[in-house]
Amino acid sequence: MFSNTNGIEIKRIVVPPFPENVYILSSDTTDECIVVDPGAEADRIAFEVNNLGKKIRYILNTHGHGDHTAAVAKLVDITKAEFALHEADLGILNNGSEWLEQVIPNYLPAPDPNFYLIQDQLIRLGKLTIKIIHTPGHTPGGVCFLVEDVIFSGDTLFNESIGRYDLPGGDGVQLLESIRTKLMVLPENMIVLPGHGGETTISHEKQYNPFLQN
Repeated sequence: MFSNTNGIEIKRIVVPPFPENVYILSSDTTDECIVVDPGAEADRIAFEVNNLGKKIRYILNTHGHGDHTAAVAKLVDITKAEFALHEADLGILNNGSEWLEQVIPNYLPAPDPNFYLIQDQLIRLGKLTIKIIHTPGHTPGGVCFLVEDVIFSGDTLFNESIGRYDLPGGDGVQLLESIRTKLMVLPENMIVLPGHGGETTISHEKQYNPFLQN
């Protein structure tokens, strides 16, 4: 659990099979919360939310790949939360469903979004203010979520690595441009919480990420 002095809390849940990071964002001024990238185990995510004394208002996805969306349908069904992602990823949402059914237990295709995420959009819930940063490259509609001194980078930026760009809709040049012009300009002490693996900082990635050294 990550928390700050403003009463904002972030809980990470790692779900199989890849593994993938799911984040629960909440504040002390509302009983509602936000879930980022629910990639599997909807019942477990709902259980953890309930343990926090919260209910899900929004499900926000950094992109449309199935390892980040496989639990969306069930969570929407049991919580009536609103689901959102960038419109440019509609073309890849639910791609590969037959394969995902084999590797993710109880996989269900994601529903149509309730609304779309756009560059510089602000989503507010209690003390939480989430700014949407469009970072295409891993996917056309890839986004990152900026919350105070934390950036949720999805599959755009990892600890000493970057997202794949060899999948449909990927573009390596665009991905590096997104990272350099939209993420590396953030404060160096900014905490980066990626879609896979451990956390890092902007400063660490500037110094040690081999993809960003030229």
